Amino acid sequence: MDNSVLVDHRCKLGITPFDAQTHQTQSELDALDHALETGMAGTLDKRLTAVFVGVFAYRSAANKQQRILYIERVINLRVLPKHR
Repeated sequence: MDNSVLVDHRCKLGITPFDAQTHQTQSELDALDHALETGMAGTLDKRLTAVFVGVFAYRSAANKQQRILYIERVINLRVLPKHR
């Protein structure tokens, strides 16, 4: 998940995902990492959908706003090819 950002058309800034380090299901996080690493880097060639469960945090410092999701669970992960 390093250098990744979760985006949705309803959120223009995106959310930066991090491993929660506690209460996480490692196999679900491994599946997410594998999906991001397969094929082209990140989601250049694919679209990921899932239910992400975790703790949301907001940081604002030095003109930088950051939304963070400390991921504990990744449920119903689906990897779909992007249509060009």
